[in-house]
Amino acid sequence: MMTLIDTSVIIDLIAGDERIVSLIQELASTEEVKTTSITEYELLKHKSKLKRRLAEEFLSEVTVYPFDGDAAKKPPCFLKS
Repeated sequence: MMTLIDTSVIIDLIAGDERIVSLIQELASTEEVKTTSITEYELLKHKSKLKRRLAEEFLSEVTVYPFDGDAAKKPPCFLKS
């Protein structure tokens, strides 16, 4: 199974939400952290230069999967909290 982190989770992570930080640290201890090119696009369009820079740093450390028609047809899986 693959877990992809979405935009809202990454925004909360960058903001320092302790619950999300803990969840991502737990996830990262057992598997590689991943996201999609849609999330990458959304994060890099942030108006704040600081948040955009933090997003760039985060994205440089994770696998970013392309999101295409084949990916859209796959059933979703959800991060359990």
